Amino acid sequence: MTHSEIVHVYYGLGSVALGLSAVWAWRHDRGVARYAWPVLLLLAGASLLLPVETGERRYQIVGWWVTLRSVLPWSFSEWLDYARRFHVIQHKTAALLILTTGAAELWLLQTAQPPPWVRQVTPLCSVLTGIVLGIHGGTHTHLPAVRETVHHWILAAGLVPGGIVLGLYRAGRLQSAWWKNALAIALVTIGLEWALFYRLS
Repeated sequence: MTHSEIVHVYYGLGSVALGLSAVWAWRHDRGVARYAWPVLLLLAGASLLLPVETGERRYQIVGWWVTLRSVLPWSFSEWLDYARRFHVIQHKTAALLILTTGAAELWLLQTAQPPPWVRQVTPLCSVLTGIVLGIHGGTHTHLPAVRETVHHWILAAGLVPGGIVLGLYRAGRLQSAWWKNALAIALVTIGLEWALFYRLS
């Protein structure tokens, strides 16, 4: 598999883990396991923020371990240099939104009566992440193949409505407790789609 395919399989599996841990956290508001959801969000955000994105190995056949190790930055100056590219800015913006979501969900777990706006951070960041990555690529320099772009549209098609539904539930506009699982279901669906079908050949 290529570097790009393996990266998206990793993120797909991470998305499945996020969705399942979110359902668990929202159904069991006691115990240590409820912290898995925000901690996984923080790890996901960090894994998108840290890498130096040169793009040089995107379509090279590489190993799973080599791809995993590419998360670690090797030079901050190179990180800054490549961070000026538009698609890298989109990646890093999504990373900051995911990190913000993780921090907000931890706040909700730690505080008995958090400010009402904190409950809307996750829905808002979900919508914004979907938009940022949904319009991502589709150029001659990044994600030139239509099939690559379509996978990112699917991501947006899950995160945007999932975030909106969760926001409406947390605002009291939707009453059934099932609605709060909409984002989690979207994460699992997106993750399975990426893990099983993000193939470029």
